[in-house]
Amino acid sequence: PVVVYLLEANTASAVVARKLGFELVHRAPDAGNPDPTAMRLVFADRDLTAAQLDATLALEREAFCRETGQTSRHAGAPTFLDTPPVSR
Repeated sequence: PVVVYLLEANTASAVVARKLGFELVHRAPDAGNPDPTAMRLVFADRDLTAAQLDATLALEREAFCRETGQTSRHAGAPTFLDTPPVSR
């Protein structure tokens, strides 16, 4: 699968993702973000299994940790398993 993850405030990228045929498959608070209202969106070109979504979110967490030097972005935060899937 091809996936796109972005913050909800990045409306221009969300528009492009939708125009390219990507569907919203996940929307949840962006845990670890200094802005408590920030929402993380994941778009995909097809339905994702729980394992695929988990892998996508894990890659994003790892990239954030490398960039910031933090050991865990989402420590103590709800995981995608705690968040109901987006209805299509």
